[in-house]
Amino acid sequence: MPLIESGAPGIRPIDRQQMPSGPDSIHRRDDGSSGGFRPQTNVSLRTAIRDMAATLGKIGVEERFGIQKLPQEVGDVVRNILRQSLSVEATLARGIGSTIESQRFSADQLMLFSRMLMQVGTLVEKGYSMELSDETQALLSNLKASLVAREGGEALEPVLLSKASFELLDSKTAEQLPQALYEVLSQLATAPSAAPQTQPPTSDSFQFLKQLVKFFMPRPGVDIPPTDQQPQPQSPTQRLLQSMFKNFGGQPTSTPQAQPQSQPTSTTNVQPQAQQTSTTTVQSQAQPQSQPTSTTNVQPQAQPTSTTVQPQAQPTSTNVQPQSQPTSTTTVQPQAQPTSTNVQPQAQPTAVNSDFVARQMEIREQMDVAKTTLLRQPLQNTPQTTDALKDLAQFLLRNSEMSPRETVMLQNFVNNTQKMMPEAEARHLQNLLRLCQQNVPLTVQQAAVQQDLPDLPRLWAFMQLCDMANLTSKMNARAFKRAGKDVADFATAMTKAMSPDNSVVQNQRTFQMMMPLYIGENERSYPTYLSVYDEKSRDADGNEKKETWLRLCVLTDHIGAAELIFRIYDKSQLDMRFYFSRRDIALEFGNLYVNQLKHSLKDMPLNIGEIRIGAVGERMASA
Repeated sequence: MPLIESGAPGIRPIDRQQMPSGPDSIHRRDDGSSGGFRPQTNVSLRTAIRDMAATLGKIGVEERFGIQKLPQEVGDVVRNILRQSLSVEATLARGIGSTIESQRFSADQLMLFSRMLMQVGTLVEKGYSMELSDETQALLSNLKASLVAREGGEALEPVLLSKASFELLDSKTAEQLPQALYEVLSQLATAPSAAPQTQPPTSDSFQFLKQLVKFFMPRPGVDIPPTDQQPQPQSPTQRLLQSMFKNFGGQPTSTPQAQPQSQPTSTTNVQPQAQQTSTTTVQSQAQPQSQPTSTTNVQPQAQPTSTTVQPQAQPTSTNVQPQSQPTSTTTVQPQAQPTSTNVQPQAQPTAVNSDFVARQMEIREQMDVAKTTLLRQPLQNTPQTTDALKDLAQFLLRNSEMSPRETVMLQNFVNNTQKMMPEAEARHLQNLLRLCQQNVPLTVQQAAVQQDLPDLPRLWAFMQLCDMANLTSKMNARAFKRAGKDVADFATAMTKAMSPDNSVVQNQRTFQMMMPLYIGENERSYPTYLSVYDEKSRDADGNEKKETWLRLCVLTDHIGAAELIFRIYDKSQLDMRFYFSRRDIALEFGNLYVNQLKHSLKDMPLNIGEIRIGAVGERMASA
């Protein structure tokens, strides 16, 4: 007798508005059968697959239409954020938890990008340009493409840096980061040699990344010598940017050097801004009771290895939306906990709670100091910076595929005898870099402090700068603001469509969500439905039994809807079912791919049980 016949009770259709609300909502087929795939509903497979396809098709149309509305350069950034964060490798290949994190941080990154576009529009409206030359745009965009193209290089994408930072706050250590990211952070942490002129020419994209981060965001006392000069007065641009970031809900960490448009035309002019005045301002604003001591007292970022801080990394903390409300990561004010129980056990929780709050305040203080240190050093517009850019241009000409226009442009840049960037170009680049530094997510800042990775925010800011570089000369102030609003609308619609549903009924748990999943070499987007069903019960002897079901439905362009169901039971048994909307595809899958699937699973600690394949309107057949 076939396991599931055509027209027999099938899988629950996808209707997000009608979630099970109680035990009576889950309809069981109780026919005494002990075969696989027991959870059933009263809907036929034919209806289920059609409802699924209609729902997923709607998601796909919303995604494509939303991106097509955007200017091309903005749409490319949005598409890249989704592709990198919602690829199979970044989601299902790493587990359900990673899939949920990817969905969350993709939405966060889209909202952050929207806010940055609005900020650029405001600055341009006020007359502060961020327009970069075509040569600088080509250098930054092609360097990022070269970095990401390396094996594991996608881990350097800003959205995945935010996700990795959350994992550092949750349970990971720096050594458990993706190999490429760990390698870059290790290189950035290395102090520059005393005689860089004698070093052989750089021939690695990671080395160019290290050089440019060093020249664009120098570390005081490491990349540049310390100075005793007094800070320069705040420029009109700096004052405007400071007030603008507060109005936009940016991080009001009182950074007077937030936008130093100081003349980056010489190394000595650039260094004098390493002072501690802004640091004490930051501390007094963020935590009134923190000690307003000098920068050297608060600077050490090596302390944050304590694990007591990890509760702040829970998915329910404000780290979920670090971009939108960057100032309130430490809203973990658990003072509310002790007040709810006025009974005798209050004494000890109060002591524990006060230690926790003190630790949170200490971390916040260190984050403020680290951010102020990042913001107060202006870009180094020196002959060494220009030489590094020319070396990068030669590297890209040899190793990257570029358009003929970009090739000619970079060849002319290499042959140019100019020793430093024009002052206007350096100022515009500085403006855009400050914008990226101001928007470093709090998740990244906190992970940098706790894990003693001070270069993590610098890396995030540089990679975001590469994303923003191509936008600055393409739009005016009104276009920037309109694009920012469109990206925000798109992010809101996608978040609503992808929002997961989780329900618990007695000993049964269900989780489901929808998402665009990027699959294949071309990384096309396919609307995907994901469902996990988990049930615990006890047998006649009182032993606990557990079943877990994973269901995926993917809507494709050429083979229609494909449904994959995996059932794990009796600790190590695995049943699989593959269901297609077209009969010819089901036959082809059974003839060509089932043996390959069995072979690829032979080393798994699971015992392969039933494998069933079927199509709409037909019986399921064993493979």
